[in-house]
Amino acid sequence: MIKNDEYQIVDYAIENDWMFLNFFQDIFSEMGFEFDIDGKDADIRNIPERYQTGSGIFWGLKFQEDIIGSLALSDMSNGAFELKRFYILEAHRQKGLGNILLGKALEHASKRNAKRVLLDTTPKSERAISMFRKRGFKDIDRYNDDPYAEIWMELKL
Repeated sequence: MIKNDEYQIVDYAIENDWMFLNFFQDIFSEMGFEFDIDGKDADIRNIPERYQTGSGIFWGLKFQEDIIGSLALSDMSNGAFELKRFYILEAHRQKGLGNILLGKALEHASKRNAKRVLLDTTPKSERAISMFRKRGFKDIDRYNDDPYAEIWMELKL
């Protein structure tokens, strides 16, 4: 569990969709990107179908009454999960929250007998890449066709 009881990991639920949409608008703005719900970010419209099928998850990190972080594990149904939509608002970084959230996600995958966890990212995510490497993720060749990704990584479980 998260050390500070002001923070709570919650499952995405359709009745809280507005909280997640507000979060995504905030995080993308903070990162200097456009939140394009009808284009590159269209997966956010279908979280249950895209991320919560099989053993997949979509979590929000809640602070008081607001979502301030997110993480998804998409069940690739071949002994692998893909880590997606892993963000934490700047004001809540450097508190170990990302590491805790990632640890819980890796535990989730491991309990479901996953053999590996994959992810893609960009060099702009320096802190996240450092955290992934500390957790044992290794650089691999491209495994998907994400036009925004420049780095692909894998953790063998």
